[in-house]
Amino acid sequence: MSTLPLATNIQDAFDALATAMYGTSAEPFHSARKAAMDGFNERGIPTTRHEEWKYTNVMPIAAKTWRHVQNVWSDGTITDHVHPVPGLQNAIGIVLRNGIIHLTGSTIPDGVEIMPLSSASVEDVNESDLHDNPFAVAAMALSSEGVLVRVADNVQCPHTIHVMVCGETDDDGILLTTRVFVSAGRNAQVDVIETHHTLGGADLLSLGVCSAVVHEGARMSYVKIIDDASALHHIGQLTARVERSGTFASHSINLNAGFVRNDAQIKLAGELSQGFLYGTSILDGVQYVDNHTVVDHMVPHCHSEELYKGVYNGASAGVFNGKIFVRPQAQKTTAYQSSHSLLLSGKAQVNAKPQLEIWADDVKCSHGATTGQLNEDAVFYLQARGLERSKAVAMLTNAFAAEVLEKLPHGELKNHLLQRLADKLGAAGL
Repeated sequence: MSTLPLATNIQDAFDALATAMYGTSAEPFHSARKAAMDGFNERGIPTTRHEEWKYTNVMPIAAKTWRHVQNVWSDGTITDHVHPVPGLQNAIGIVLRNGIIHLTGSTIPDGVEIMPLSSASVEDVNESDLHDNPFAVAAMALSSEGVLVRVADNVQCPHTIHVMVCGETDDDGILLTTRVFVSAGRNAQVDVIETHHTLGGADLLSLGVCSAVVHEGARMSYVKIIDDASALHHIGQLTARVERSGTFASHSINLNAGFVRNDAQIKLAGELSQGFLYGTSILDGVQYVDNHTVVDHMVPHCHSEELYKGVYNGASAGVFNGKIFVRPQAQKTTAYQSSHSLLLSGKAQVNAKPQLEIWADDVKCSHGATTGQLNEDAVFYLQARGLERSKAVAMLTNAFAAEVLEKLPHGELKNHLLQRLADKLGAAGL
């Protein structure tokens, strides 16, 4: 295994947790954690020589020393350090603050369970399978506790579930790990929103895993928002398995974060299932966002869509690496993927790599990527009608990025984010 400080910190943190198990290490949850740690030791910290990390250099993060904060459930309620988000006032809140897990907000309705992940059944634990991302398996190995959300068959959860990950420290080098498992039963419906926040001026490293299972006829949306977290380094993995006639939609919104790597994987495992992946990144300064996606069409008659847009200013950088697999048996597949980026500065850069791997012959699939600057003819058109150049640029840039946010299913939250977008791009009031 690599001797980089981060790798050593992860091993030391796992050893400390294992020592504290006191005979419970053989339970399914902790057996899965041990398997995850073995996976991390096998993979090690990736370098730019690894194909999946060729554009993303994690060495500055791996070279730092990080102190892991252990996850524990609290029976108490939390009233402070909760970041209000418009549209989520009535949400069921799950607050993970420096590893302490609290429930807050609306009463949990009948047919919805929220409990410690360590109490899950063997079947639940086994569904959160391991992946090639070494940081994902590290998060699974170090998450001594997690969150299980289960929605029963035929239940439409009336409240959004808001998972709020907060890191607070004035000392450099805090490592947070989160693990969330969400299951929507047959014909159920649930919306989950994950937000990230930092308090204090120190750097934080957050490693997160979310595993979702969408059973037959169910619908689930999962929205991740990273906004007021400029000191955050976040590496997260989202995986979803969608059964027959199920629908899963993921939205990744990055408005203010230091370093973000989002991996999203959807497996369309039942006929007539659907998967949607959307992403918006608005970056400035030296901010960095890497979106890696995989959509695996495993059976016939499934549909998927991907749309990612980014606006990059200053010396910011972005990556989009999207893969669509269509298996030999997955006939009648429809799959569409696109990535579009605007560069507002000569120092900003984007690397895009859309990919299709198709082994079936009766499909409709397309992919593409564009990177460039604003159309000067469009800017001139608005200037000719009385707008200053700066306002013309702001209006066009805002319209470009807002298309993805318009696909959000939450009306009040969508309006809030559209306003945040306009404020950041200087288009408010235009």
